Amino acid sequence: MRSRLVCTVIQGDPPFVISWKKDDRPIEPGLGVVIRNDEFSSDLTFSSVTPRHNGNYTCIVSNAAASVSHTAMLVVDVPPRWHVEPRDTSVVSGRNVRIDCLADGFPAPVITWERGSANSPRHYSAIASGPHYEVYANGSLLIKNAQEDDAGYYLCQASNGIASGLSKVVFLTVHVPPSFENKFRSETARKGDVVRLKCEASGDHPMTIAWNIDKQPLTPAEDPRRYDLKELVDKKRMSSEITIKSAERRDSALFTCLVRNAFGQDDMNIRLIVQEPPEPPRDVRVLEHKSRTAKISWSSPFNGNSAIIRYLVQCKSESGDWDSGIQNITTGSEESSITLRGLRPARTYYCRVRAENSVGL
Repeated sequence: MRSRLVCTVIQGDPPFVISWKKDDRPIEPGLGVVIRNDEFSSDLTFSSVTPRHNGNYTCIVSNAAASVSHTAMLVVDVPPRWHVEPRDTSVVSGRNVRIDCLADGFPAPVITWERGSANSPRHYSAIASGPHYEVYANGSLLIKNAQEDDAGYYLCQASNGIASGLSKVVFLTVHVPPSFENKFRSETARKGDVVRLKCEASGDHPMTIAWNIDKQPLTPAEDPRRYDLKELVDKKRMSSEITIKSAERRDSALFTCLVRNAFGQDDMNIRLIVQEPPEPPRDVRVLEHKSRTAKISWSSPFNGNSAIIRYLVQCKSESGDWDSGIQNITTGSEESSITLRGLRPARTYYCRVRAENSVGL
């Protein structure tokens, strides 16, 4: 847009010397202004006005008798225009995200933000700075600790009262890294049982789940006689289940379920305890014996992953059998010896010690 400032002398004796200043400084050649003088006037011609032409312009007229001046303000109103146009943005859940919306113009545009619904660019409500949102002075919007429900449409508007202003709708995508709700649990099973270990993660697809056993990779497909693996994918969720077809002592271990997607990873642990009857006590021996008594001792065995409840000492004569005619003596789990009484002289006895837990003997 072109513009012109005119300075005309209406009284006084020529010749006149007419000059111009902008903001009390000589007009710079690079300002893009053409000055035309005649005997009684001077024109400032702007071929294309921009905000840089804003300012106070002073016309100074001098002759042999005196010098006078007059100052006028030039204000160039400029409608808003994008300096940084907002655009669709994505963020990982739990992080901060900034959506830039910067506009130039004169007067300086006022920038406002509104939040729409998650599914359609309608039903907007104003956004004000607070614990979750912060609108910077330059117009950028900061969303703190973005969550999945922050996803949706956002409207940025820039207005300075000149023309219709600017507006732009952008969409924020919140990516969700995988996570487990429960980080640890313990499960018990009996030797020979069918055991199912399941983990379930939530997050953005695609997700992948892998298993470790005692921090070493576990690949069920490599041992199909012992393991089965089943995976189920649902909206925003994925589960993986390992089936141990017949639990063994070696399955007492820490099973780790690891999940990954493009935005993060997580893990959870399952402590599996396989219980079985305890092993026979070790180092069974006769410490001392007399004609009618004998003292037997033993060492505690592997308890089968279940606390030993008691020890059972069984003795039979040389001619007897273990199914009938035996002497049973029980003692507490904290004992490691017992004295047998009522033995007959000149006889041979065979004794054994058995341990019992919640699973059995």
